[in-house]
Amino acid sequence: MAGCRKKGDDAPLVDGYHSPVVKPKPIAQFDPPPQKFAAIHRALLAGLLSNVGQKSENHEYAGARGGKFSIFPGSALFSRDPNWVVAAELVHTAKLYARTVAAVEPQWIESAGEHLIKRTHTNPRWQETSGHVVADERVTLF
Repeated sequence: MAGCRKKGDDAPLVDGYHSPVVKPKPIAQFDPPPQKFAAIHRALLAGLLSNVGQKSENHEYAGARGGKFSIFPGSALFSRDPNWVVAAELVHTAKLYARTVAAVEPQWIESAGEHLIKRTHTNPRWQETSGHVVADERVTLF
C-alpha cells in the first residue's frame, strides 16, 4: 500500500513512497592546479597580449605600452600577487583595474607574441667556464 509508514520510519514521503534522507557533502576548497588550465591561458594570450602585466609594487602591475593597473580586489588572485598576469578586461574607475585575471608564465607571452616583441642585448662579456660570449637580453612587448 503506497504511502504506508511503519512504526519508527522517519524517511519522508515523496510521491507516496519512502525516500532516504540525503545529507549534502561538505564542499571542499576548490584550488585547481595551474597546469590544468595552462592550455586555456596560453590560447587566451594570443588575443589579450595588450592586457598582460608584470608585478611591480603594492598590487600594481606594469602593463603593455607603459600602462599600470591593479588586480581587482574581489579577484581570487588579488592576495596571491603572481609575477605575470593576463586580464580579460581592464576597467577604468578611480584607477585602472584588471578583472578576470589569470597567472601566466613569461615564456607563454614570448611565444604568443613572438611577432610583436623586441629583443635588445647589452653587456657582452666572455664566459670563461663555458668558453663563449654571453650578454644580457631584454625582451619588450609593443
